[in-house]
Amino acid sequence: MASPRRRGDRSVRRAARFPGERRPLAELIAAPNTAVIYSFVRKNLDHRQCRTRVAPPKLTAWCLPGRRHNGYPDILIFSHQYRPAVMSQTPIDLNCIRLIEIGRHADFKSAFPERTQLLWTDQKLRYPVDTHPPFSLRSAWRAWRDIRAGKVDLIVVWAWPYAPWNFRQLKAVIAPPLRPLASLIRIFGIQTLRFVSTATPIVVIDNEDSRTIPWHNIFLIDKAKYFFKRELPVDRWQVFQHTKHASMPGARFRSNAKNRRRIEKLRPISIGVFPSQPISRVLPFPEKTADVFVAMSLEGRTTVRTQGIQQLRALARDGIVVDFAEQRISPAEYMERMAKAWLTWSPEGYGWDCFRHYEAPIAYSVPLINSPTIIRYAPLIDGVHALYYQPDDLQSLGRTIRSALGNKERLREIAQRARAHVLDHHVRPRPYTDAILRMGLGLEKAPGGVKSDR
Repeated sequence: MASPRRRGDRSVRRAARFPGERRPLAELIAAPNTAVIYSFVRKNLDHRQCRTRVAPPKLTAWCLPGRRHNGYPDILIFSHQYRPAVMSQTPIDLNCIRLIEIGRHADFKSAFPERTQLLWTDQKLRYPVDTHPPFSLRSAWRAWRDIRAGKVDLIVVWAWPYAPWNFRQLKAVIAPPLRPLASLIRIFGIQTLRFVSTATPIVVIDNEDSRTIPWHNIFLIDKAKYFFKRELPVDRWQVFQHTKHASMPGARFRSNAKNRRRIEKLRPISIGVFPSQPISRVLPFPEKTADVFVAMSLEGRTTVRTQGIQQLRALARDGIVVDFAEQRISPAEYMERMAKAWLTWSPEGYGWDCFRHYEAPIAYSVPLINSPTIIRYAPLIDGVHALYYQPDDLQSLGRTIRSALGNKERLREIAQRARAHVLDHHVRPRPYTDAILRMGLGLEKAPGGVKSDR
């Protein structure tokens, strides 16, 4: 039997097969509890997300018996009957998910090296180039071909605060190795998504220090299923301040339906932590020789750090054992000295979220953090995983430290709970990437979302 040649026929036949299988439509319809899904009604229905081995019975297949092409009837599935919550009940092995990762991070490539196609877009090449292949027209064409063929389950984009036409990025054109055209194409890699229309889900991760979303990245919110932002303001509308909006977004801007949809896609994500070596989940509690560990450079401090240093030096004069490490030290020494202290002072830097928030618990040291100013992902809870103080109260830091050191057994319990929490949620690349995958594929609900008032 000759295969159909008309475009409509090919679409129906593609929709009538599960990925990796070549079963005719008649067999699929005859199989029990099986639904064939294709986005004829709503273009945002992703039939690749519905690649169930046994589709849920709540999905109803409507077979239109009109004109037939080589024995294949026209098929219509009403997309309003598709429910991601239902699909999430189907077990999926994350190690089999196929990904495209675009940007200047390679977390997913590190976690799933055989299943991830990395397109590196940073102004600086990362070596070895074979493991961090730069974005090029050839690699972009291969990626687009795989997306069209249904070979990609998720696209992950790492947003970058600088536009490719910014001078910081354009320096790549004259940087060694001198390949100006290839470098120019590489730094424009993320912007090519403006011209991509696909049903494959896209998640965007903004892990940078800024609390706003630059205007050249606004289109990514429209393209994405979720836009994960590390420094997500408590009032989420502030991400558009001086970017999409000329000043602070006002009532007219906030009442716009398109802008409301953008706000609903925003989700918090943590900066996470990159262990310098493999972490054992079970470690003996270390012996403590210091009360507070303080590690930071004196140059470029924030005002929170400037005020805190003065208060900590005063506490040291009053008898609190404070281990100051003001110069750069090796990662091994850093973790060793942190493990010997009951508390680790971890004030905010350029952004509120900080690597030290999560490094301290790994070393069984309780992080001492100034009060949060952002929406957090899997947060360290005050008195459960961490201790918080108020930076606008000059007595709060000292009062919190003295109160905590008065009950060492409680500090031990907090440190143990904090370590387990960080290992479960904040270690990169895994389980950090696993959580993003599950949320991006609709296997679990992404926390921290808000529903805009209509």
